[in-house]
Amino acid sequence: IGNSLGISSKTVASWLSVLETSGQITFLQPWFGNVGKRIVKTPKVYFNDTGLLCWLLGIEKEKLKISPFAGSIFETAVFAELRKNNKLNGNKKQLCYYRDISQTEIDFLEIGAGCRLIESKLTENPKSDDASGIKKFYERLLAITNIPAELNPLSAYIVCNVHENFPLKINIKNENIKVNAVNIKDLLLDTVVF
Repeated sequence: IGNSLGISSKTVASWLSVLETSGQITFLQPWFGNVGKRIVKTPKVYFNDTGLLCWLLGIEKEKLKISPFAGSIFETAVFAELRKNNKLNGNKKQLCYYRDISQTEIDFLEIGAGCRLIESKLTENPKSDDASGIKKFYERLLAITNIPAELNPLSAYIVCNVHENFPLKINIKNENIKVNAVNIKDLLLDTVVF
């Protein structure tokens, strides 16, 4: 960040610290488990207020849906809801993300009594391709012998703008894996049943 702005990395770290301390941003740490690939260990940064984020980006309400940032803003909103829900429930779950050096990414891992893999997609019609990161993660899990205990049992979700929740079937090595397309309310209330 510093290079593109022409300032030192110390200055960037100092300002990010101010933003975090004042509650404007939150860092999401990566998951460090071993699934057979080197893991990216850089945290992701999310604004805590999507309204402020839109204002800083110069996006008005009427233009939000067509903005090139709409998907990232939706992901930011999903993260905010996951954090609030976790706090309401006593911070029993660890929130993190997964990304490896080949850029396979899962937006959120919610680890508690098992693990929920969560992708956020700004769509009303999710497709199997929207779960490509989840599919690659599952493939890597199936390739190792000692699956990390915190990942059992594992469930997967695509949070999107669906009116009715439904499962997407993903085939991995002749095994059907169910990825649930859900709206954020049902994910938070844990009312997803198929």
